Amino acid sequence: MEKYLKNCKRLFPVYGKQERQYLKRLKSHIQEYQSENGNCTYDDLAEQFGTPTEVISSYYRSTDYNDLLKKVNFVRYVRILMVVVISAVIIFLGCKSYTLYQDYLQEKEDCTLYEEITIEEG
Repeated sequence: MEKYLKNCKRLFPVYGKQERQYLKRLKSHIQEYQSENGNCTYDDLAEQFGTPTEVISSYYRSTDYNDLLKKVNFVRYVRILMVVVISAVIIFLGCKSYTLYQDYLQEKEDCTLYEEITIEEG
């Protein structure tokens, strides 16, 4: 049962509150089926409820198309935002590392390791 539900969960492009509720209802139906028919295999569940692909397809056929588009677009915008933020952080850290390295080189050049002193009389 867990493998069947896990496969169903993986097929959701967006996994939100409604999808969690749908999977909870599906899980309760599967548990009822198992209590009536004993221990069931993955194939028994696929035969009774349909393959995970069929289950998700039927969910989306019953879902409002506009809500689905809003969710997918939202996820797309979040992903784009995350890419931009991560890229900005990488660029910032790269610039910071470069300036620190340049400071290190400058200090290394300015640093006197030894000094020669000559004493002259007279």
